[in-house]
Amino acid sequence: MNKIVFCAALAILGLLSPIVVQALVHDPLFGNSFERPTDLPGNDAEAARFLTQATYGPTLAEIARLRAIGYSEWLRQKFNKPATAARPFLETVNAARLSAGQSGISQSQRLDRWFHTAATGNDQLRQRLAFALSQILVVSDQNSSLGGEPIQLGEYWDILARNAFGNYRELLDQTTWNPSMGKYLSHFRNQQASADQSCPDDVDDGLDLLFAHPNIAPFISRQLIQRFTTSSPSPAYIQRVAQKFNNNGFGERGDLSAVIKQILLDVDARNAPTANSGKAREPLLKLTAIWRAWAAQMPAADAYGNIPMGMTNPSGTFGQRPLGADTVFNFYEPDYQEPGVIADSGLFSPEFQTLDESTIVSSANSLYSYAFNSYVGMSNPPSNRPLLDLAALTSLGTDYAAMVDEANRRMLYGSMSAAMRTSLINAVTFMDGNVSASERARSIIYLVAISPEFAVQR
Repeated sequence: MNKIVFCAALAILGLLSPIVVQALVHDPLFGNSFERPTDLPGNDAEAARFLTQATYGPTLAEIARLRAIGYSEWLRQKFNKPATAARPFLETVNAARLSAGQSGISQSQRLDRWFHTAATGNDQLRQRLAFALSQILVVSDQNSSLGGEPIQLGEYWDILARNAFGNYRELLDQTTWNPSMGKYLSHFRNQQASADQSCPDDVDDGLDLLFAHPNIAPFISRQLIQRFTTSSPSPAYIQRVAQKFNNNGFGERGDLSAVIKQILLDVDARNAPTANSGKAREPLLKLTAIWRAWAAQMPAADAYGNIPMGMTNPSGTFGQRPLGADTVFNFYEPDYQEPGVIADSGLFSPEFQTLDESTIVSSANSLYSYAFNSYVGMSNPPSNRPLLDLAALTSLGTDYAAMVDEANRRMLYGSMSAAMRTSLINAVTFMDGNVSASERARSIIYLVAISPEFAVQR
């Protein structure tokens, strides 16, 4: 299969689009004035809802910072944050292992790096967008040609992260020529059949034609909206985002920073949620949100510099694995409709495609291990996973209503229903005198973590 045929195949899958110009520059010198920001969140709940959409989970510090600087300035700062790189870290760990006579790294170390970056990285929006893009421009370690290439996949992730706020045409050029994509779609080292110009020129021409196609903007816009804010965006929402893809306001097409800014600040994202808005949380984002909500203490690095995070094969429990989809179509399809009320209402629910009798139980069991059975202060704590800091709850003593409200604040951005609040208070009250303060605290966190209200991001 020559390069032009390969590019056409990618286009059919919705994988292509480019333009060779620089994306909008976010100048840190003139981005602010001395005036008070006019787009401040109205309260902690509004700030936490935005951060749930834009990061791997809100933290109290980030909520306070967002409330102080406003949405636009928060975005400007994130656009200027450099990417937390995976490949150099993995190469260092690999070299340390080899010099000590050990085997080289595997995909387990790559996943450790991914989870640690998701839990602690300063470039949260960049990494979230890289995660979204990885589900559109799919390569996977489930492919036999890539299973033994963790460093190569680390570089592919870095391409996505480095270009997350750049131009989509440039991103597609880099992913098309990357060896991981070549091996995954079996065009690696293919020879050009014939034609009047060089192979690189053929590829560039093909990408340019595909990037100019009118379907690219709404196709990419809809999928990115689904990854960040709502599974069933209105046609008007898609159109507004697609317009930013087509023209960022400065005549540039494909500026991803303008696209994500429109997605997050659009009226459909910032207005109060409706019955048909929102989305199921991606399974892995439940875990990262819990770690960040409760200021999880990270494990110490091992003798080779790797930081073990415990989640070496999340596919079996969560139905997701970074750069580890079962097929080129991602973990789930953008048009998936859960049979029943969702499908009957004409709505979409991509993440529900990962749910079945097995994953519902296995993910709940995994969250028990990571949310209930891994905490600071436990005897014989595991050394290969983050430990939750329970102090914010245990310090409240027997004020069970306050404990539940604190969990609501940190995990549900104040959206907990009155019925759920009452049930949790009753559950903890029933435990009184029979369990330790830490067990009450862990029980609240775990019950929220497996609740339907935490499962849905509104």
